Amino acid sequence: MKKKLNHFLDLDQINTKTIKALLASGHKLKKSKISKKYLHKKILAMIFEKPSTRTRVSFEIGMKQLYGEVITLDQNDTQLGRGESIEDTIKVISKYVDVIMYRGSSQDRLDEIVCASDVPIINGLTDKSHPCQIMADLMTIEEKYKSLDGLNIVWVGDGNNVCNSWIHASKHFNFNLKISCPKDFFPKDEEIKGGNNIQTFDDPLKAVKNADVVVTDTWVSMGIEDEKEKL
Repeated sequence: MKKKLNHFLDLDQINTKTIKALLASGHKLKKSKISKKYLHKKILAMIFEKPSTRTRVSFEIGMKQLYGEVITLDQNDTQLGRGESIEDTIKVISKYVDVIMYRGSSQDRLDEIVCASDVPIINGLTDKSHPCQIMADLMTIEEKYKSLDGLNIVWVGDGNNVCNSWIHASKHFNFNLKISCPKDFFPKDEEIKGGNNIQTFDDPLKAVKNADVVVTDTWVSMGIEDEKEKL
């Protein structure tokens, strides 16, 4: 029987106590300048099917500050680009490393990786969600306001993967999340219904009234550059 692993996939799949403990640890490590060898001899494999600057740098620097090691792979470095099944590739990689971070497009592919892996998986980004970015955003807001309770946080833009992760985060905190998107580009109804204290607005000016924080994302996400209808 396969042992139960603590993956980091979507914020709505993690309990509130764990989310808050992770944020508290993040604040503590940041203030301490990270001097202890928390991850000594631990190895993180990063699999990139989408280009990255900030995700790659932050994960690599973070692991090294914790005295861990990093190996970075893209499709050109592995058999994934040559037709090998994701199951076989992940089974091999997970025998060598302690944790895997995956950054790609397909949520289904992430699910396949989770099923095949013998080590914890971190979701570095899929088309559905971007939980690590929102954890960093939550830390930043806590540094500014000390507490998320009662804040008016407003999303303006495409109802994309980052927006979905804000919805997931709303389950753990008592902030008000207001979402304003172009017509036909709101998050799916099932995503919105899964959150707490959420309002949607067609008019962005109404949405940002009395806002404490306004959040947006790049207007042209990777992979939609040629989708003229969406633009």
